[in-house]
Order: sequence, then structure tokens, then C-alpha cells
Amino acid sequence: TPEATWASLEAHNRAVYLLQAILQWDDAPMQEPDLLLNKILTGWPLEEPLHAPPTFTEEEREETRGLLQAVLNVWDKGKGTSPEGFAGTFLLREGRLEMTKNEEWELTVESRTLDLILNSIPWPRSLVKLSWMDTVIHVQW
Repeated sequence: TPEATWASLEAHNRAVYLLQAILQWDDAPMQEPDLLLNKILTGWPLEEPLHAPPTFTEEEREETRGLLQAVLNVWDKGKGTSPEGFAGTFLLREGRLEMTKNEEWELTVESRTLDLILNSIPWPRSLVKLSWMDTVIHVQW
């Protein structure tokens, strides 16, 4: 359960916003309607409003950049791409998120020409299920 996974409610709230910080490199305000997928990925109850956005430390900002760099380091086609470029090209997308009749999430991501190289990513990307999530997310690229 999410309660057993997160050190505190504050840590859980911070995780929702930190996922957005991976994509958003500036200090622009984060709006709760834009954080629905983040709430699902972290197991935050959808009907529960988030708390105030935290202020991230420089160390946390560097860790988000390091996370993206680690992804690029293990992906042959990603070498030479900046973390910001990767996030802007492959992660920051329009999409549609729907609950299916089987009570599972389906995320349909906007297609782009460069998506062809996503087939070379060395891990699955069509199914997301983390231990603290209530249900699976099926991803269509």
C-alpha cells in the first residue's frame, strides 16, 4: 500500500511533484490537473488533493537530471542526447489517460517521428505496474 511505501505523507506528496520536476526544468508553477499520471504512478488517491508544491533542493534537481542521464547511458541510441533533450523529445507528451472496463488504466501517448528509435530501448514500456500502484497502466505509443 502507498502508506507502507512512503516514509511520510510529505515524502509521498514530494514524490508526485518530483516526477514532474524530471520533465519541467524551470520553476514554473505545477498545476494539479497536470499531475494525474504522477498521482497514479505514486499511488496517491485520485480523489485526494495534493498538498502545496515543495521547493526542491539543488541536490534533488541534480538527482532528477542524473536519473535521466542514467537512462541515456544504458540506451545505445540515447548516447549523446542531453537529459533535457530526452525529456522534451520522449517524455513530455500530450496523451489520453482512460480507465478501461477492466478497471485498468490505458495511456495513449501522442506519436512522433522519432518514436521509431524507442524500439531499441532495452526494457519494456507498454506496461507499468509498481508495487504501490493499485492497478496497471497499459501504454500505447
